[in-house]
Amino acid sequence: MIPAEDRIVCFDLDGTLIGEHYPSDFKYMMFIYRALYDKNYKASEDMQKFTKELEEGVHTGDMPENYQILQGRFAGQAFAGMTPDELKKSCDELGFTMISMRDDFATIYGDDVTIVKEGAE
Repeated sequence: MIPAEDRIVCFDLDGTLIGEHYPSDFKYMMFIYRALYDKNYKASEDMQKFTKELEEGVHTGDMPENYQILQGRFAGQAFAGMTPDELKKSCDELGFTMISMRDDFATIYGDDVTIVKEGAE
């Protein structure tokens, strides 16, 4: 088993990515970055208010009411018109490496891929 401090990300095959070194689902972390910290984007006041609540929630576990629906709506606005190169730049700024679902996990991670049963430490 890979020690927790050496893990990078946990995948499940419905597209959810939960990093060992950031507190929540990748889509929430990218959205929080875009809405609050991306110097090339200005979020509306209501998006900023919600995103601050979401950011607090991913750290405390106390998520805002209807957060999944609201995040989906606001993410559509936040990422509208963003080019693939701009998305890659944002990922680079956050230290994320983009891969496609076509990429082979073994090719990317070699022998470091470990399947861990749900609930295992």
